[in-house]
Amino acid sequence: SDCRSARLKKFVKVYHSEVEPPSVLWENLGALSWERRLLKTVSITGLVFLVLLVFVFLPLGRCLLQPYAAVHGSPGFWTQQIQGFIFGLANNILGITMWIQA
Repeated sequence: SDCRSARLKKFVKVYHSEVEPPSVLWENLGALSWERRLLKTVSITGLVFLVLLVFVFLPLGRCLLQPYAAVHGSPGFWTQQIQGFIFGLANNILGITMWIQA
């Protein structure tokens, strides 16, 4: 085994170090810099917010709340409960998205 390591040292440079490197980068597959991670987080969170706005909040306002506004009325108890439930679901989706990206 001593002869084998002597032969390998001819071809491979061996360095001795007292500390380990903080990360390994192979073909740029390492930890993202904090700027890129922040940009990714803001981008994905903004995209999820826009999707929720288009597919949840705007239809909710148009179909559930606009008829009451047209007659200057207020929604009843069950309508408000459904609205609160939908807002809660949408906020949970947005919160989970931000938590996963953090």
